[in-house]
Amino acid sequence: MLYSKIFGVGLMTLATGLAAAASADEVFPVSASFSASSQDGAAIGHTKVPGDALLNLSQGRAPDAVVPSNEVLAFRVDCSSGEGSLIDFDTVGMTVLTTIANTERTDVVTGGTKGEFGIVLDFTNSGSPTFKIRDGLLMVVGKLSIGAGDCPVALKANATGIIDVTVTDNIGTDDVTAILTKGKFSTSSESIATLP
Repeated sequence: MLYSKIFGVGLMTLATGLAAAASADEVFPVSASFSASSQDGAAIGHTKVPGDALLNLSQGRAPDAVVPSNEVLAFRVDCSSGEGSLIDFDTVGMTVLTTIANTERTDVVTGGTKGEFGIVLDFTNSGSPTFKIRDGLLMVVGKLSIGAGDCPVALKANATGIIDVTVTDNIGTDDVTAILTKGKFSTSSESIATLP
């Protein structure tokens, strides 16, 4: 990990690719919701987007479909590097079904067991031809606690970004770009799994 001093405060910059070879990843359940704006011709539409919509689109389902009970939106974090990903996690099989977004950049300012962070998540292309996430970025900024092994836990943050999706309705299939605003993003302080 790279450390530098900024204004007398220890700033830990967690760079990609610095993870220890034998480290394990912790999986924390995520609660997320957003307001979204998109445009269709001259009309601008506004809607609420629950975290379940991300799960559904990543699996090729309609955004408002019922999520199977074994699937949970989660954040997988490598505690040694701080790198992580937003995932669709199978709580029965204890496996990652889909990686929804990967961290593109992570910065953390800590003091003891508390800190503040900023994460840029890069959405991955996942889903099916009729319902999918195509691309986008999500900026998540907020507060965290530092748990055992210097693992960032209990994230509580605001989120904003842009997401490109493909959706299908009774009229046809459309590629839509949505602006995500007023997002809320938080994780549990308890890991639900440890993955190699």
